[in-house]
Amino acid sequence: MVTIIGNGMGDYNFSNINLDLNSFDVIVCDKNFKEEASNILKFSYKEAKEYLLENAAKQNILYVVTGSPLFYSAATLLAQKLPKEEVTIINNTSSKSYLLTKLMLDETKVGVISLHGRSKVDLTQFLNQQYTFVVCDERSVQRLYQAMLYFQKDAIRTTIGYKLGYEDEKIEEVNLFDLSSSYDLKQPYVLLIQRNFESNSGVNDDIEFETERGMITKKYKRHLTLQNLDLEPNQLLWDIGAGSGSCGIEAYNRYKVKTLYFEKNQTRVDFIFKNLEKHHVADSKLYVGEACDFLKDVKKHHKESL
Repeated sequence: MVTIIGNGMGDYNFSNINLDLNSFDVIVCDKNFKEEASNILKFSYKEAKEYLLENAAKQNILYVVTGSPLFYSAATLLAQKLPKEEVTIINNTSSKSYLLTKLMLDETKVGVISLHGRSKVDLTQFLNQQYTFVVCDERSVQRLYQAMLYFQKDAIRTTIGYKLGYEDEKIEEVNLFDLSSSYDLKQPYVLLIQRNFESNSGVNDDIEFETERGMITKKYKRHLTLQNLDLEPNQLLWDIGAGSGSCGIEAYNRYKVKTLYFEKNQTRVDFIFKNLEKHHVADSKLYVGEACDFLKDVKKHHKESL
């Protein structure tokens, strides 16, 4: 029998677990946990998976994971590999629930993405609700900076949940792009990003774009073209000879694709910058010059989008 439980918020210990630990034959946990006992086995996830699959029917095992086993945890994948009658999951407080409780925020207003061990921003969730909760690692701030490269500073408001549940936890408003000077980003932290603008459905009139002497792909052509591309969220779209950027911007707003803009005319480049800021286009990149000159750099974006 396997019981899977999270340790909740705080340090790597069992202080938030309300079970009789002595009732289990074996306790399996991550190598970061500080608890020591003869029946505690500290494994990597791969090692824990192998042990549990082999011994679930032989021993009464407690498997302790960090936070909540139901929130971005591989514990559910492992549980699905075991017979239902041999596994029980007991939930505990997740970083999301903990922070939203502290801030007294409604869960239905919050989207969630994870950049922990990931480089790809899920555009179906990012900034589509009033708040976006971000599960982070030490590289996440730089990834978010790239995703919001064309945002004005007042477009968002960011709160950090740093070392939640620890004695020295911090929950405070921060400058998202100046965190490394104030926090050790190798420590556990999460971010809550508040969107300070109204979302855009992608149905824009031509007048809503800054253009050079009215030169723009007209509204009906934009919609017809994009519709026939059968775009899906998080795909990569190239807008070559972007002009005002209207096609790529509406593709982002309507289909949540990641768009690369290519434009060599400096006047039009200036208009694209203005339109990207105005329409709050996330996870995009503007290349100034001939598209063929940027093929090496563009390969990086292809890899991130896979």
